[in-house]
Amino acid sequence: MKKTLHELPITELPRERMLKFGGRALSDTELLALLLRSGGPNLNALQLAQYLLSEFGNLRQLLAADVEQLKKVKYLGEAKVCSLKAVKELAKRCIAIGEIRKPHVETPEEVYDLLLPLTLGEEKEHLYLLSLDLNGNLIKLSLISMGSLTQTLADTREILRTALLKGAVSVILAHNHPNNNPKPSDPDKQLTKEIALACPKVGLNFLDHIIVTNSGYFSFKLAGLLNYKSERR
Repeated sequence: MKKTLHELPITELPRERMLKFGGRALSDTELLALLLRSGGPNLNALQLAQYLLSEFGNLRQLLAADVEQLKKVKYLGEAKVCSLKAVKELAKRCIAIGEIRKPHVETPEEVYDLLLPLTLGEEKEHLYLLSLDLNGNLIKLSLISMGSLTQTLADTREILRTALLKGAVSVILAHNHPNNNPKPSDPDKQLTKEIALACPKVGLNFLDHIIVTNSGYFSFKLAGLLNYKSERR
């Protein structure tokens, strides 16, 4: 017979474990239970947390779920749904604040690690510009545009203008694919070509274009798709 949350020994309750040992000592289930605060009929917060992680597969997928998906889950009312979405948004903002530290960005994997938390669970494509200094340190991560599920609205002049205003020496483009397919579309290829050809004309180095998904990334550079030559008239 399962114990209710109130029947657990006080040393096993998530709140008491958090206060005594800190967050690192708690499992995903325990942390989620603290966030939920309560369960449902015949279900305590820990059991609800276990149920949610089982339904969505893992914590990342749970936080990536949109509002409508969460509202369809039994036991999740508006308050719990809002709490889950708030945690995701707070995490994204904390990462954005970390940008101030000017991380060194050198590989596609480092770009992916930087962008994944910002794009996880987004239903629209978000196009970002990474402006880098001479040493490859991030000067600014700029959101250029948000598009539909199938297309990001991008303007080459706006991308170049943003990079120059930030004092960039080199730039990297990155955007997400909400359908979780990293394969570049024809518009992706066209935008990459336009930026690759335009950057040298204004003194910028175009390093890469990264497509970000929940499970991986695509790098135009690694795929050998940045060897564009200026078209002569």
